[in-house]
Amino acid sequence: IYFNRLVWLFIKMIKVVPDFLDFPLAYYEACKNMKYYNQEDFQKLTESSSRFPGLRTDYLNKTNPILFYAVLGYIKNKFELNLNKYKRIDGHAQVRFDNTDDWIHKDFSDTVIIYLSPTNVKSGTGFFKIIGDDGKNFQYEKIGMTNFIHNTGIYFTEGTQHSAINNHGKDINDGRLTITYFLHNK
Repeated sequence: IYFNRLVWLFIKMIKVVPDFLDFPLAYYEACKNMKYYNQEDFQKLTESSSRFPGLRTDYLNKTNPILFYAVLGYIKNKFELNLNKYKRIDGHAQVRFDNTDDWIHKDFSDTVIIYLSPTNVKSGTGFFKIIGDDGKNFQYEKIGMTNFIHNTGIYFTEGTQHSAINNHGKDINDGRLTITYFLHNK
């Protein structure tokens, strides 16, 4: 995990917790056995307009409420969050295989990412700040990164520019598997 020291003072919105889940391999195996959807199929299934790279499951609170609330308990306790400030919380397992369709973006919610698959220090989540705008595209500077360390949890606030870095693998058994929660503010 690294951050430019000056930037760290500026963005006190990112928290990283190692050893996030108890029995992380059980969560990993459970998530590997779920049904995953591409963006188009997910939008049809959920009537959502969400854009996302890779594949994701249906909403965990609908398809696997025990898993959803177990992980939500870790999120509440490990990040010391007051969940009453959120109007809605969505959770998914997500898998990504390569970087071709990933992009720097911001979520319209606070976000939690839990790394489930085996450690890959060449992968992770990059954090960025906008340093320019040519009228068509923003220019970004990477200000920090959390490496993909198995069983690490990351929390960041709404509007934080980020992107997956160096997605990897070819299938669910060697891809970048995470549990991702979107905590929508009231």
